[in-house]
Amino acid sequence: MSKKQKVESAVKKEVKSNVQKARKELGLDENKKNATTSVALRGDVLPPETPAESMLRNADDEQRLDNIKVFIERGLAASRKITCADTFNGVTIGMALRAAKDMLRKSMYEKWVETEFPNFSERQAQYYGKLADVFLRETGGTVLLPPPKEVGSFLMRADQEDSPVTVAVRQFVGDMTMAELLDKYRIKPKKAKGGFRPGNYLVARYQAENAHLQNKPFEIWPDADKAAFQTWSEKEVAENGSAQTITAAESVWTNIKKMLVEHGVKRESFAVLTKKQLEDISDTLVSVGKKVKAALAKA
Repeated sequence: MSKKQKVESAVKKEVKSNVQKARKELGLDENKKNATTSVALRGDVLPPETPAESMLRNADDEQRLDNIKVFIERGLAASRKITCADTFNGVTIGMALRAAKDMLRKSMYEKWVETEFPNFSERQAQYYGKLADVFLRETGGTVLLPPPKEVGSFLMRADQEDSPVTVAVRQFVGDMTMAELLDKYRIKPKKAKGGFRPGNYLVARYQAENAHLQNKPFEIWPDADKAAFQTWSEKEVAENGSAQTITAAESVWTNIKKMLVEHGVKRESFAVLTKKQLEDISDTLVSVGKKVKAALAKA
C-alpha cells in the first residue's frame, strides 16, 4: 500500500469514528437506515398536537351558541321562585335549549348543559325542553321563531313585554305554576337508565344471601338476578313488617333529600318567603337536624 493510500485509509477511519460518536451523542440508532424514523424517537421532536374536537356541528355557530348561553343564564337567574314568572322563564329557556341541541353535535348536548350550567339539573332541562315543545305545538309558536341558529339573539331582543313571543308565552302560561302546567300536559322526565332501582336495605339483605352479588352495584347485576331479586323483595315487603317500614322510610327520605338539594341548595326558592315562614322552616330544620344526629350516634 502506498503512502497516499495509507493516509486516505486513516482519514476514512477517523471520519467514520467521528460520525459514530456524533450519532451516539445524539441518541440515534446507527443500525437504523431511516434517519427520519430515528429522529422521531428523540424526546425533543414531538408530533403536532391534535386540536380538540368541536362540540358544534358548524364551527361558525360559536357566537350564536354563546348568545343562547347568555339568554339561559339570565333566565335561570330570574327563575328562583315557584310562580308564573318561573313557568314563563321555563318555556323560553326550553326554546333556547332546543335551539342549542340542534346546533351541537350528536351526544354533545347533555355534556354542554352539564358543563355550562352546573347548578341546572338534567331533570329541569328535560322539563323545560318538553314545555317548549308543547308551547310550540299548542300555539303554533314556530311561526314566531327564526331558524335555530338565530334563536339566541332573537330571544334576547324579543324579551320585552310587548314582543309577540312574550305575549304568546304569557298567554300559554296563564296563571299556572310550573307544577300545574306540567300536570296539565302530563309532562314527565325520561326514565332513568336501568329502570327499577330498589332501596339500599333490600339490596344489602339480598347480597348477604347471595355471595356472587356482594360489592356489585344493582345496575350491573345479571338480568336473571334482577328478576329473582324483584320477586324476593316483593314477598319480603309483603310478609315482613320491618322491611316494609324501612323501605318506606328510605323512599320518603330519599325524596326529601332531593327536594332539599333542589330547592334549598340549588334554586333557593325559600328566598321569596316571609320572615315568619323562614323562621318556621329554620326551626323545623334545626329540630330535624338534632334528631338525625341523635339517630346517627346510635347507628
